[in-house]
Amino acid sequence: MRLDYRLLEHTRLYESHASDVLEAINIPFLVIGGEQDPIFPPEALRETATGIDDSRLEILADASHGAFEQRKKTFDKLVTAFLDGKTVET
Repeated sequence: MRLDYRLLEHTRLYESHASDVLEAINIPFLVIGGEQDPIFPPEALRETATGIDDSRLEILADASHGAFEQRKKTFDKLVTAFLDGKTVET
């Protein structure tokens, strides 16, 4: 996989300004991503979820930045459960 370093710079920019935005979110929020995502890795997902009061964190094993496509059934199940106010085991 070839990594575009411009994306990393964008991520650094995001990290430097995200906390103000995250604190302003006051609705239930699903933070979901891939365990092997080089652009938005699990530690960034955890920081994002921690910054939002009413958030749920889901990290999909064996998935990268395209977790929604790589683990489509699991992703869809998690999003549907979240919207229905339920939890599911992955």
